[in-house]
Amino acid sequence: MFYSHYSTESLEYKNVFFEKRPQGWFIITKKIINNKVVDDKRILFYDFSSGKFSDLDFVKVSREISNPDQYVDPYDRQFFDLYPYYGYDGWYKDVIKKLEGQPKPGDQELYALARAYSAFASSLLSNQIGYAMSEESFNPPLKLNCLSWKQIQRYEEICGKAINLFEKLKKQNSNFKTTVGNISIKYGNEVMVRFHNLMAYATDYAKGIKLPDNIYPDSVIAFARNWMNNCPRNAIFLSFGDNDFYPLLYLQQHDSLRRDIYVVSYNLLGVPRFIYNYSKPLFDAKPVELAADSTLYTNEYNYYIYLKESDKIISLNQMLDTIRSRAMDEIPALDGNTFYINLKKERQQVSIVSKIKVEERYIALNQWILLDMLEHLNTRPFILPNEFYDQLKNLNTYLDWNGNVFRYLNF
Repeated sequence: MFYSHYSTESLEYKNVFFEKRPQGWFIITKKIINNKVVDDKRILFYDFSSGKFSDLDFVKVSREISNPDQYVDPYDRQFFDLYPYYGYDGWYKDVIKKLEGQPKPGDQELYALARAYSAFASSLLSNQIGYAMSEESFNPPLKLNCLSWKQIQRYEEICGKAINLFEKLKKQNSNFKTTVGNISIKYGNEVMVRFHNLMAYATDYAKGIKLPDNIYPDSVIAFARNWMNNCPRNAIFLSFGDNDFYPLLYLQQHDSLRRDIYVVSYNLLGVPRFIYNYSKPLFDAKPVELAADSTLYTNEYNYYIYLKESDKIISLNQMLDTIRSRAMDEIPALDGNTFYINLKKERQQVSIVSKIKVEERYIALNQWILLDMLEHLNTRPFILPNEFYDQLKNLNTYLDWNGNVFRYLNF
């Protein structure tokens, strides 16, 4: 509605953002300060109480919008549709206030309420999913067992409400579909989100958690067992989503199955907390080795690295040296977009094993951390359930399919 009536070309930052608050829909303009995009103005666009649109001070146009994804991120669009309120810090508390205590909530209302509690619980630990209220965050230091007993209890209280609501929805409509599949899978994943977060923030406490039996459908467990059975001893298994991550973690904790495997989430390699935890042992698995230390991956200016199209080939050491040497408030930039990944055996460099060209003009934190990880595998097996689909898709050249999983040919 906004983009069909207004143009943003005159703005310093061309995109606007949206907030769906109890009062109505708001437009948020942005500006750039010290290489950061920050909020500029908040403008009421549609008032729920009056049912009227405001006449905004933007250049007016009249056009049809054939592809809304061009203007609003599809990830956010689904949540604007799902939740009564969304898109601002603490939205989940307004959703809980509106939906809590309904005598006979429908499936969608129950699902929205469960997800709101899940977002609330996550926001206590970090701003990983966005829109956390900083004043309510625990702000834990980057170390193991960083939560107090009171903080653990608070997290358990809010997270427990989310899990109970997902379970209630599972009983109310076992065929309800979610973004990860059937509600049974979503419920199982939510149980494991709680366990995984506590392993990251309260390790000693989490080790004593007894997970419920049969939280996943048999078909999900069968896939997880098959992936794990196809991992060599002491392998790293790279997950690409919730359904190839949490069920494996479940089998490791609940069934003590293949605890020698380090299950790493590709998505969570973009979150400093979990990068840090991957550098520590897990179950019986030895740590993931990296050259990057926490001063590099916790610096938000390093969440992206710009790449220049050129014939120059960059080593991973050169990449890290560039990150270390650039100005603290500048996003790193490399003179090339092709990387060497060196094979190392028993800490001795043997040969260049992989050369990967990145066709896009940047790589994100989880991608450059993964390259660092591959550089330091030594002879450790690296297993994947799928090929790469993003900036690292040219790594697929070095993947070998055995009929069940892919293995990176690092030696």
